[in-house]
Formats: sequence, C-alpha cells, structure tokens
Amino acid sequence: MDIIIERFSSELERYKIENGYSSVEKIIEVLGLQCEHYYNPEDFSRFKSGKRKFKDVDFERFSELFKVRKEYLSGLDNFRTEADKINAEVANRNLLAAFHKLFVALGYADCMMDNIDYNLTFPSNTRAFIESIKDSLDEQNATLLCDVNADNIICLSKNEYNIFLAELTDFIEFKLSRLFMSKEVLAVPTVVLEDNSTLLHPKESISLKDGTTLIVDMEYTPTSEFTDTTLANFISITEQ
Repeated sequence: MDIIIERFSSELERYKIENGYSSVEKIIEVLGLQCEHYYNPEDFSRFKSGKRKFKDVDFERFSELFKVRKEYLSGLDNFRTEADKINAEVANRNLLAAFHKLFVALGYADCMMDNIDYNLTFPSNTRAFIESIKDSLDEQNATLLCDVNADNIICLSKNEYNIFLAELTDFIEFKLSRLFMSKEVLAVPTVVLEDNSTLLHPKESISLKDGTTLIVDMEYTPTSEFTDTTLANFISITEQ
C-alpha cells in the first residue's frame, strides 16, 4: 500500500475512534467548520483507494484535523508529531555526543565535535586545525575523522560518516543484546504514569495517576552485582 494512503487511512480511523465517530459524515462537518471546504464521502473513498491524489492543500487540512505533521502525512518523513521530531533530534544529538566521548577515549576526534568534546590531552594544533576547516567541510557536505595519536586524518562524505555511525550502533546493540542473553537479568520495578505508560528513570520525579509524586533515585554501581535481596538497597523511592 502507498505510504500516503496507509497513513491517511490509519489517521482517519484513529480520529474516528478517538472522537466516537462511526462514519465520515461528522468528519466532513468538522472539516467544513475548520477550513470552510466541503468533502463528500466519495472523496474519502477515492483518497483511500488511491483514485484521488492528495494535493498540498489536502495535506494541510487533514494534518491540522488529525493533529499530525503535514510532512508525516505526505510521506516526506517519519515524525508523526513535532514532539516526535524533537525527540528524534535530541536522541540523535545525544548519540553523537556519546560517540564523541568514545572517539576521545580511543584517541580520535572529528569535525562534528563541539569544543567541550575535545580531550584536554589532544595537541592544541589538532583542535585549531579542525575548528579552522569546519565551515569549509560543512559547505562540501563532508566530515573529518582524526587519529590524534598517529597524526592521521581522513575525509569522509557525511553520508559515509552516517553509515559508519549506523554500523557502529548496530554492532554495539548486537553486543549488548548478546550480553543480556548470556546473563541472568533482573526486572527493574516500574510505576504507572499519568498517561498509563510505565517508566523508571534514575533520580527523577514521577507523577502518578492518583495525583501523588514519586521521587526515584537509583544509585549506579557498575562494580556491584545485584541480587533480589540487595537490589532494594540501591533504589530509593519516596512518595511525596
């Protein structure tokens, strides 16, 4: 199925269920009030079958109605809402920051680094050189990876660099999954949040459905081996 048709059909069904509509007539009425444009039931059938192609104005109207991004509904990206897009961008920045720390620990640097990422033991001319050509590399859609200890430098296209990071991520995830498969794992206690999801973050204030708040503080002890009896000693939960 075409991704646009699939997303339109999925969002239409979700909207009907969330609002208690059994047919598209009520949706047509809401759209008429919202954008002063009239659709008929046949239009919806033709959209879902692919017989009627979406115009840009259709994406605008339906994305506003469904409360999703126009780019998502039109198949341009996979970020359903602005919050999804922001979360992905934050996750990507966090991932890059984590890789930079790994690069630094191994004696490497790259031109994607911020000043705070550099190892203080790196030669000052290494940082100065990278910083001086950052703008030029960005214009050429390229990045630079330096082996600081050996004074070697390679230039990669950003696409090659992203593929490298993706492959490195896959390898790390593979090794972690194998580690968890080979060890006896303990279930971390979870709590029910206001949106019915369950989550536990170290040192975080959590709002519960009954209106109370839990302050969760999980102590990180990488050299300790947790058991069922000792796990509670490292987790402190206080009800406010």
